[in-house]
Amino acid sequence: MRGHVLRAIVASALFLMTAAAHASAQDATAAPATQAAQPARGGWLGVGLGYAAFRTDCNNCERDDLYSTGGSLMLGGGVAVNDRVDAGGELLAASTAFDGGDYRASFLLGTVQFRPWKARGFYIKGGLGLAFVRASITFDGQTVESTPKGLGVHYGAGWMFGRSRRVSFAPFGGHYVASLGDIPTAGGVAENPVSNVWFAGVTVFVR
Repeated sequence: MRGHVLRAIVASALFLMTAAAHASAQDATAAPATQAAQPARGGWLGVGLGYAAFRTDCNNCERDDLYSTGGSLMLGGGVAVNDRVDAGGELLAASTAFDGGDYRASFLLGTVQFRPWKARGFYIKGGLGLAFVRASITFDGQTVESTPKGLGVHYGAGWMFGRSRRVSFAPFGGHYVASLGDIPTAGGVAENPVSNVWFAGVTVFVR
């Protein structure tokens, strides 16, 4: 499954670079209009759908190939602090099925989005909050369900098209990390597991 993760990251990067190049060409010919149409401060809502790649590891895990893929839904909201900064909160829910079980991860985060250039759509985003996991794993015919929670951290980048409009959209790629406490499994206790979720998709914003 390592190849799936690499392909997801590469595809996301290529998609974002292509979108950035296209939008940069458009913005270069219409920069004055774009700058003049920057939105006033106000609230926003966002909904995103995408592809998720998973990898989980722990201090005493014997396997190093616990990769899988699935789907993901992202919901967010907040306020535009100024022309470059948006602050708010986000909920990301992702799920996958793999040999031996099912796995779902949810992240409830406070987030900040920052645009380095006013006349460009590129932005970076970071978040910090809580992570919740629900896992059902079968080992040697025994199934164990666990619901650990812990610290959630996120970082990512995207390109927003039509930020000055009421409805805009943004291709986005990000990495979500959950640091969890010890988890009991049918094969023993997993010590200090860390769950990684890579997200690549599109978010629609309403302002």
